[in-house]
Amino acid sequence: TINDGIKNSDFVISDDTLAINLMKSMDNKNYKKIIPYAQTLFGLNFLRAGKKGIVRRSASFIPFYIVNRRYKYYMNNFRAVISNSYGTASLLHHLYNIYSTFIVHPGVDKTLYKPIRSKKNQVLIFGSSPYLNDIFDPVDKPALKNFIEAALKKNLEIHVFGRKIDFDNRLVFHKSISDKDLVDLYSSSLVTFTPQPVELFGLVPIESMFCGTPVISTYYHDALIPGVNGYVYQRDSIERLLDYAMKLNSDEIRQSVLNYTIEESANKLVSSLKILNGENDE
Repeated sequence: TINDGIKNSDFVISDDTLAINLMKSMDNKNYKKIIPYAQTLFGLNFLRAGKKGIVRRSASFIPFYIVNRRYKYYMNNFRAVISNSYGTASLLHHLYNIYSTFIVHPGVDKTLYKPIRSKKNQVLIFGSSPYLNDIFDPVDKPALKNFIEAALKKNLEIHVFGRKIDFDNRLVFHKSISDKDLVDLYSSSLVTFTPQPVELFGLVPIESMFCGTPVISTYYHDALIPGVNGYVYQRDSIERLLDYAMKLNSDEIRQSVLNYTIEESANKLVSSLKILNGENDE
């Protein structure tokens, strides 16, 4: 059973929601073995769902002051908290006054995500269907619409992951493809654009960079180094950013993210747990 597994383990790492549920069923000795891995902070999805007016204002108030009391109580009682990014750690502290003990980024398989094709006259947009479907919503319109218009102006073919929308018949939509085809698409694109309003540590930017393709992101990503492997979106200069990004060196882009591999992530996690266990990390 899960309880027996926890009793026979030194540590149990799980996402923050599952960790809380496990903690409630454990005695004091065993729940101290549970270490939450904070990834998608409680309340953020609800905040993101608010559209405008009173709904958005309510969404920004309710989750963090009423519904989150249980979350905050239990998270403060764990022996340690691991966050998946500096952004996550910052929000944990800002919203809940919870400090992260360690930062351990997720990693990608560098043997899979690598340049395998020469560049084509195309760009790639990664956004889940709500962002694409709400392309004319005042919140999402500037980033997504402006990028599409800038790419079309440069006669670039645009590949989009997400539900098909009636925007321009020159857009090529994808629902799901194999890992190999995804790597092919990453490698052959000039730029990957990520229009999400909130993403605590998305793997898409890392995967793209490992394939030698720069990223323009609407949020600050731990791995993004402006002028080296991409840029943070600026509404008034998207065309210029697109030009800059397309000139970045593919080899340098890949080199900039070599610390974000599965192996590096595993090593950092083991190192963190050794410290918690009172061992010297050598």
